[in-house]
Amino acid sequence: MNNRQKAALYLITSSLLVVFLVSGCDQPQQQQADIELVPEIELGATIGQLAEVFAFDAVRVEGFAVVGGLAGTGSKQCPISVRTYLQKYILKQLPQYQLVDELINSLNTAVVIVQGVIPPAASKGQKFDVKVTALPGTQTTSLENGFLYGADLRKAGTFGISTRVLAMAEGPIFINKISDSPLDRK
Repeated sequence: MNNRQKAALYLITSSLLVVFLVSGCDQPQQQQADIELVPEIELGATIGQLAEVFAFDAVRVEGFAVVGGLAGTGSKQCPISVRTYLQKYILKQLPQYQLVDELINSLNTAVVIVQGVIPPAASKGQKFDVKVTALPGTQTTSLENGFLYGADLRKAGTFGISTRVLAMAEGPIFINKISDSPLDRK
């Protein structure tokens, strides 16, 4: 072996030794760091176990409610399952009001479906628009000048008192009479 080959072999051997020493030194420190990250006591439940995390997408919501102040343009027609829900809802929200069937059966009121979209990453108390529509197949002729008494809005596709309320809606009914689209007063 000439001097050049000896120097190259020495350089390769020295490099391997340095790499071995460097990688060999890191392993015990890494194992020691991993051991220190394990808590010595039980910390209890995590946030992920206690909280329901929603994606930052828009959430479609819906609910049933009663619109009043219709001056005879409402309807007393209402599916039994919706009527049962509204009876429980009204008694819960207005315990002093005991004549729930009389309210629903009045031609001055209409049972409606309320639909909306909660904007992405909405904060508590943020307002958004909802669409209020008379139930299909009822005799309601107009919701104009009506007032939505109150609606609990739940994730679209869920229904019932026991499902989680994501938003609430109430207030006067607005009908856009300026739009180019055909007027839908129901």
